Amino acid sequence: MGKGGKYMDMSMMSMMRDCSEMCMMCMNMMMGGSEFMGRTCMLCAEMCDRCAMACEMMSDDTKMMECAAACRKCAESCRSMQMMPA
Repeated sequence: MGKGGKYMDMSMMSMMRDCSEMCMMCMNMMMGGSEFMGRTCMLCAEMCDRCAMACEMMSDDTKMMECAAACRKCAESCRSMQMMPA
């Protein structure tokens, strides 16, 4: 946020916030053994993939590339979790 410009794009900020919130909800559902965990993980993976793509568009920024890598790793983990029974 301190950089301004393209980093302050409200849709980007909103996407990153939503993705973060979804990851937290997904983790809570996994920890609680929710019957909805699989579907939640599927949505979380999709959101993480989209967030990663948006971060990768800012390839000149190291932090955004780190964010993209974390999002890709999270999406991969979520895809593996969606296959597990609650």
